[in-house]
Amino acid sequence: MISRILMSLLTMLVATSMYAQVNTYYVRAGGDDNNDGMTPGTAKATIQAAADLANQVGDVIDVGPGEFAGAALGFETTILGANAYTPWDEWGAETRITTTMELLGNWNYVFEGLTFGEFVRPVSMGGYYGYPNAVTVSNCRFDGSRELWIDNVNEVVIAANRFEGRPFYDENAVTISGVYGSATVGENSFQDYATGLLIYGSIGGAYVSYNDFLRSRWRAIIVSTWNSNDGIYVSNNMFAGGDDVNQLAVEVNNFDNVNINVTRNSFGFDNGNALAI
Repeated sequence: MISRILMSLLTMLVATSMYAQVNTYYVRAGGDDNNDGMTPGTAKATIQAAADLANQVGDVIDVGPGEFAGAALGFETTILGANAYTPWDEWGAETRITTTMELLGNWNYVFEGLTFGEFVRPVSMGGYYGYPNAVTVSNCRFDGSRELWIDNVNEVVIAANRFEGRPFYDENAVTISGVYGSATVGENSFQDYATGLLIYGSIGGAYVSYNDFLRSRWRAIIVSTWNSNDGIYVSNNMFAGGDDVNQLAVEVNNFDNVNINVTRNSFGFDNGNALAI
């Protein structure tokens, strides 16, 4: 079944396409960067070549199965992998990203149905044209990739992803800091990172719900904020781990009377010394 958040994102994408004339550029493993990229049969070979053509709000880059380097994205872009909007149990051959996606402008960026490979830093942000306005990462697989760090944006949505770390990783799966509007983290699976999610700094509002946190060795969630107009809400999440993991499920460091709500979560640990909050 497609998740509630994923279905909402799909509905918004369809609604947007009804009101905007957008272009779709295709990238395939057997493509050629000398092609026009306008059809699967005339696909580009690299995401960068397609990104260089995307110059209109709402443009889409459709990437097929295979391994592809990331790209420097200087304009608003939606990148769809081979498994875009596909339930996890129906995934097929993957679109595997092998280097960092660079978000260079004050635009909206969407990543859907991609796999980020082992040791890859998924995104970097902040270029000549400033930091992104909004970043949405949904239905992606992080197969041993490094920390997904989103900072200095207006809105961020991290939804229905699988963060599959490695037992020796000494870092976070996701760090969100400096969000002026809202941060939504929902229906994700986090496992085998030192910390699943760090929310840090000034946040307009954060909503963390319906996630599974498995085998976080240090903390599952850390909330360290000193300013939040709408508050931080952590609800309906599941925390579980074996021996010597999930030493503390939720750590809250409240520096400026921020409203932080931790409600209706499930905690289950094999380690008798672990703490929930």
